[in-house]
Amino acid sequence: MPQFSQQNPNGTYRPYLRTDSNFWMCGMAYAFFWWICFIVYCLYYQLNRIRIYYIRKRRLKGENVVVADLPGAKFLHSFDFVVRIPFVTEMIPVKDILGVLIFCVIDIFFLLFVAPYDTNPNQKVIAFVSMPVSILDRRSAFLGLVNWSFVFFLAQRNSCLPKLSGLTFEELIPFHRIFARVGYANFLPHFIYRIYDGFIREQSYWGMFFKDETYTAGSIAMFSYIIIFITSLEFIRRNHFELFYWSHIIFLISAIMSTILHYPTCAAFYTPPTLLWIADRAIRSYKSWYTQCSSIQIEQVAKQTELQDGIIRVLFENNNMLQHFKPGNYVFAAFVLNDHKLWEYANWHPFTISEIFRVTDSTTIANYAADEEVKTIAGRASSNSSFEEGMAVINDTTPLLANGSTVSFSSMDDDSESIASNIYDSANINSSGSSLNPADVAYLRHRSGSRAHMNNIQKSYRQNRAVATFHIKALGTKTKDLLRAAAVGKDGTQLSGNMKVYIDGLYGPKLQYQDYPTLALFATGIGITPAMAIVKDVIDKRSMGVRTYTTDTLYITWAVRVIDEIKPFLDMFSYWSEKAKQSILPIQLSMTIYVSGMMAGSSSLESMDGFKLIYGQRPRPGINLEKIKNASMDDRVWVHVCGSTSFTKAVVNEAVRHRFHFHKETFEF
Repeated sequence: MPQFSQQNPNGTYRPYLRTDSNFWMCGMAYAFFWWICFIVYCLYYQLNRIRIYYIRKRRLKGENVVVADLPGAKFLHSFDFVVRIPFVTEMIPVKDILGVLIFCVIDIFFLLFVAPYDTNPNQKVIAFVSMPVSILDRRSAFLGLVNWSFVFFLAQRNSCLPKLSGLTFEELIPFHRIFARVGYANFLPHFIYRIYDGFIREQSYWGMFFKDETYTAGSIAMFSYIIIFITSLEFIRRNHFELFYWSHIIFLISAIMSTILHYPTCAAFYTPPTLLWIADRAIRSYKSWYTQCSSIQIEQVAKQTELQDGIIRVLFENNNMLQHFKPGNYVFAAFVLNDHKLWEYANWHPFTISEIFRVTDSTTIANYAADEEVKTIAGRASSNSSFEEGMAVINDTTPLLANGSTVSFSSMDDDSESIASNIYDSANINSSGSSLNPADVAYLRHRSGSRAHMNNIQKSYRQNRAVATFHIKALGTKTKDLLRAAAVGKDGTQLSGNMKVYIDGLYGPKLQYQDYPTLALFATGIGITPAMAIVKDVIDKRSMGVRTYTTDTLYITWAVRVIDEIKPFLDMFSYWSEKAKQSILPIQLSMTIYVSGMMAGSSSLESMDGFKLIYGQRPRPGINLEKIKNASMDDRVWVHVCGSTSFTKAVVNEAVRHRFHFHKETFEF
């Protein structure tokens, strides 16, 4: 039976943790080694951030300085080349493969050589030669415990690791899986040897798993780890997410409890990360279930047709969440269509925020109409037919209470009456009050983007109201149900009335693109939304004369199947074009859209400065980046890509070949 306490000479008891065993010393030495390595990396990262901070301060003083690469950075950058490993992953950097190999070598080194077991100190032999298998398998198991303790840290949305290391949640998740698999490999020698030993001793199949309490707890832990491993395979994770999620929760708890019952000393390795994991779950629950959005609206902005998938836009207002938004941030959202399907509450998916609007509580329709800058932009937009194509009157919606948040559904039909002739009318839905209707995206965009309003935002930052959007393409069953709910509109309360929406965030990186003179943004389909937030941020900051933003050239390459996929974003493109013309600091905007599923077509977008449509072709990242390299004065180019795996891989590898820095928007949860 597992021994949980040990009697002291005075008759009292103390927890039974064998800190004098060979396998304990091996495990602790291994844990300290990797934590020291991580601390050194964090110090390097923080010192580099301080260096960048002082360079930006010099730019504020008017000095023309840029952030240069550190010595050896370009050589290390060449290892960012990505490859495919069959049955494992479609895209992994070469540096990660080398890192895993080095990690495994160090793991084996600690297993065989660190804190060695020697029955005869006078015997001059290699330590692991004289090490009994009964010791070796437990040393391996303790190394597995350490690796699995790391697994907990790497799967927490709310932790200090991103602040310390600069590695965000979605960047840490691949390492979470790598550490888990290496830890599982560490457990296998212990599993196999103890099953074999139990069979030899008991001469029964039952006995080799359940001969006593220790074996029973160990067997339950083993089966729990195996189930976690199987259900985390990519096929199950991507196609049966609820099964993956709930098996992780249930069998992880089972594995932790059974491991500690099997050998109480294991609690020393599992208790700290488990407590942090519980704290992370509590913070997630609080942020998503109890910190409600003021309003949530779901709109169909592109219809489902034979040639294209429908697109949904979700607008939500949450001042606390969005106060510290940076382009590249994303949220997790759960859409519960049926209250009786409890597993839908676990169906959380990440969505990158495509646009954010900050408005003051004092903003009124009268103030908006009096804003000369907005009048100018609105007037130009009204004369541009692209604005007419992109905007339509929002249908009256039925507000629905969803866990404290007002959820509305509406549909934007192509045949609806255009409001381009008078942009102020777009706010008439709420003209009687001083608050803004979050459905009115055009109003929010032009109002929040005006220079006078942005100055007011900075003066009264904490009194702002923040509204954000993200877009969803209807590809799977759940998103198609959402599309139908949005398309039904006010007559569809029988479908939308049961819906509840939960949003948890913000997460994601603070992208450092402002230190690069040239940005090259690549996207396919709905993958354009992360780039939208970046472009809007750069244009807004340059138009206000913010000197810390050195970016003066933007190249956007977007691939779509049909031209209808462009329509939901036409007003945003018009906004970019007009703001770029009025910018205090010069900004050059060049956007090329490849319409691969059509040989010809027409769009008023082609008449806008800086926009070009190419029909019947797909983008060729190598050629595109070569042109950008030839056009740029130096090699300070930052590349961003979001799209299909094959497209992302091609862009990343071309960026590495051209020695450009890059960020790929991929969610491998």
